[in-house]
Amino acid sequence: MRKSILSLLAVMLLAVLPVFSAIPYHLGPEGFENGVFPAGWTQENVQGTVNWLVEGANGETLAQPSGAKSGSCRAAIRGLSGQVEGFVTKLITPAINLTQAYQPQLVFSHAQAARAGFFDTLRVYYRVNATAPWQLLEEYSSPMPGWTTEVIMLPSSYSQASAYPLAFEATDHAGLGIVLPAIPIFSPTPC
Repeated sequence: MRKSILSLLAVMLLAVLPVFSAIPYHLGPEGFENGVFPAGWTQENVQGTVNWLVEGANGETLAQPSGAKSGSCRAAIRGLSGQVEGFVTKLITPAINLTQAYQPQLVFSHAQAARAGFFDTLRVYYRVNATAPWQLLEEYSSPMPGWTTEVIMLPSSYSQASAYPLAFEATDHAGLGIVLPAIPIFSPTPC
């Protein structure tokens, strides 16, 4: 009898273990719900002087797309003139230590609505040390009027770096801007 119970428990454990081991855990960075960029976030104006800002902190109506994906605030960058202003601006996360992470993934949503057929471009970069050039992870160069969720596996060269940032670069093409809610990085728990 005791042997049967132990066998049953072993089978149940083996059936449940993969479920628990596949649950990802959040590594950072956080969102924008305090109405400001979290500590350590910076911006780099590659071209022009238009900066990212946090929308929704003052209760304003959020458009393009309407509302926030979750919560009430989001990061956004928009040209105001309706014409090409030519800005290129990076929103840079604080340094993230992923050396203990198992297959880290960047999971984020974004929207980049078109205006009269024109839309802005979002590029996601990483770098492996403070002086290394930015390396392109992904480019989103199609209009996305609603929230679109992306999953990017971070390269092993990035996850082996001790602590370096990611960058979200917006390039103006007279669209309705680029909008980002929270930007989490997850790591599935290794089996």
